[in-house]
Amino acid sequence: MAATRTELVARLQAMDAGLEERIERNPHTTDPWPDVGSVAGAIGAAAGPQDRSYVRERIEAILAKHGIDFIAATRGRAGGGHSHWRAQ
Repeated sequence: MAATRTELVARLQAMDAGLEERIERNPHTTDPWPDVGSVAGAIGAAAGPQDRSYVRERIEAILAKHGIDFIAATRGRAGGGHSHWRAQ
């Protein structure tokens, strides 16, 4: 059974907060995608067909907010191939 939009929003907010906390603890980490990828994948898998686009857009926005390029990250090059993934 697919998660409701409210459940998805809560999970997305938790992902965002968790990423922010990780950045604050480890500002020089070069690749956060292994930590984020499994969470993002689980949220996407929980979304029903009507919410998949919404979830993908929100995940991309969360990653962009933290200076992570979604496409590069999913290809194993967080931050678009830069040695430091956070926006400079």
